[in-house]
Amino acid sequence: MDITSLFSRLNLKNRIFFLYSASFLLIVGCSFLLIYYSSTAFRKEEFVEMLKEKTNMTLHLLVKVKKADQDIVRLFDDQMVSQLYDEKILLFDKDMNLIYSSVGDTPLRYPGEIINRLKAGEKEISYTEDGFDVIAHHIRYKNADYYALGKAYDNYGRSKLRFLGGILLGTFCLALLLMFLLNAIISRKITTPISRLISEMDQITANNLQRVYQPSSNDEIARLSAEFNKMLNRMELAFNYQKNLVHHISHELKTPIAVLISNIERQTANSTSAKNEFLDFQKAGLMQLADIINTLLEISRFEQIRPEHLAHEIHLLDLLFECAEEIQYITPDTHVEMKVDESVHDASTLNVPGNERLLKIAFRNLIKNAADYSTDKHLHVRLSKNNGALHVAIENNGPALSTLEQKKLFIEYFRGANSQNKSGFGLGLVMVNKILQLHQATIEYHINAENRNEFLICFARPV
Repeated sequence: MDITSLFSRLNLKNRIFFLYSASFLLIVGCSFLLIYYSSTAFRKEEFVEMLKEKTNMTLHLLVKVKKADQDIVRLFDDQMVSQLYDEKILLFDKDMNLIYSSVGDTPLRYPGEIINRLKAGEKEISYTEDGFDVIAHHIRYKNADYYALGKAYDNYGRSKLRFLGGILLGTFCLALLLMFLLNAIISRKITTPISRLISEMDQITANNLQRVYQPSSNDEIARLSAEFNKMLNRMELAFNYQKNLVHHISHELKTPIAVLISNIERQTANSTSAKNEFLDFQKAGLMQLADIINTLLEISRFEQIRPEHLAHEIHLLDLLFECAEEIQYITPDTHVEMKVDESVHDASTLNVPGNERLLKIAFRNLIKNAADYSTDKHLHVRLSKNNGALHVAIENNGPALSTLEQKKLFIEYFRGANSQNKSGFGLGLVMVNKILQLHQATIEYHINAENRNEFLICFARPV
C-alpha cells in the first residue's frame, strides 16, 4: 500500500493533523539542520583561518629570531602550543626543507600530493584528518617562499557546536510536542462542525427533514449548512407536492370509480347473461383500479407517519397469529405452520416498538403472498433471535425467483415470471418494505438451505 492510497483512507481530521505535522517537521527540521550545518561550516572556516594566522605568525617570529639560542626557540614553542589544543605546525622553505616543527606529539602527515599542489601554485588547501582540522598553504615573506602545514583540534568550537546541536534538538522536540497538541486542537476545531453536520444529515429521512445546525461563523461550513437547509426546504416542498398530488388524485378517482361500480351492479341486475359477463369483467377491472388507488393512498400515508406513532409495544407472535388466522379464514385451504426457535428463551423478548395496524398490513401481505405463490398452500413462519436482533422468516415451496428478479423485487409495479395468472399490480412488497423501513427493520429474499423461498425480516431494535 503506497502513501497516496493510505492518505486517501484517512478522514479529514487525520488528514489535517498529518499535513500540519508534516509541514512543521519539514520546515522547522530543515531550518534547524541549515542552522546547524551553517554553524559547522562557519566553525571550520573560522578555526582554519585562526590556524592559518597562527602559522603565519609562527613563521614571522621564526624568521626574526632564527639566530636566537635554543631557549628562546623552546619558549616560543611552549607559547604557541598553549594557545591551541593538540596543535602541530610544520614550516618548510622553498626547497621543502623542514625549518620548524612545533612541540607536541600530534602526528601530522604531509603527503607529497599536497606539497606538489602547493609547489604547482595552489595557494591554500584545507581538509579534515581524524577529526583534526588541517591547513596547508604557501607563504611569501621578505621575498622568500615558504610552505606551512598546521593541524589542531578545535576543542572550544566543537564543544560550542555540540551545545548548539543539543539546544536545537531539545527545541525541536519541545516544538514537536507543542505542535502535536496544537494540531490536535486545530484539527478537532475544524472538523467538529463537519462531524456534527454529517451526524445530523445521517438522521434525515423522507419522514424527518429536520434542518441541520448552522454555525454562526461565516466560513465554508456555515455556507454549506445554509445551502443544505435550503435544499431541504426545496425537498420538503417537492415531497409535500408529491404527497398532496397522490392524495388528491387518489381521492378524486375513488369517487367516480365507486359510482361506476355501483352503476354496473345496478345494470347487472337487469341484464342478460352475456351482458352480465361483460359488466362483471368491467367491474373486476374497476375493483383492481380501486385497489391500486387504495394501496397508493396507504403508501402516501405511511410517508407521513411520525416517530411517536411507532412507539407502541407490540408482541410479534400474537400479531403473526392474528394475520395467519385472517388469511386462513379468507382462504381455508391455506395452512400456516408457526414455529418459535429455541434461541428465543422468553416470550417477552418478542416485543418490538411500532404501529400495530401497519405491521399487520405488512405481515398479512407477506403471508398472503406466500400462500398465493406456494404450490401446496403450505407455508412456515419462524421466529428466532440472532445477536440481539429479532428475525421473522416466512417460507414456502413455490417457484424460485431469478437473480435479476430478486434485485427488482421491491421496485414499484414489478411482477416476476411466477406471477402469471396471478392477480396483483406489483405494489404489495413496495408497501411492505416501506412499513418495515419505518420500523427500522429490513427485509430480504433468498433461497434457503432447504431450497425453499424465504423472506427474512430483521428487527434490529426489539424492546
